[in-house]
Amino acid sequence: MMHAEALDGTATDWARIVGLYDILARLEPSPVVELNRAVAVTMRDGPEADLALIDSILARGDLESYHLAHAAREVIHDLPGLSCIKWRLRFIQVRGMLLAFVRRVSSMFSRYRN
Repeated sequence: MMHAEALDGTATDWARIVGLYDILARLEPSPVVELNRAVAVTMRDGPEADLALIDSILARGDLESYHLAHAAREVIHDLPGLSCIKWRLRFIQVRGMLLAFVRRVSSMFSRYRN
């Protein structure tokens, strides 16, 4: 189930979302796409995998001045200690970003198919 259709993060098909980011990275590669993919990887695999991905992006300096990269790293770093309420608030924020992403990818696929 895609994230926009899921009732919560556990019902989301994170592997599919990672796959969509893989496609987007081939079509329009950018450090921001890599960052968004890393967040989806975290939701699929857990925070340790994501921290390594984000750290490698930051180490290259590609997103050094992009505050959301640093914010994502801090949120992921704190995941094991987040309370249920904080996690739900983060989930709502991330869900909004993912909904925007799904719309963008859908639009891109429509353009490439036509």
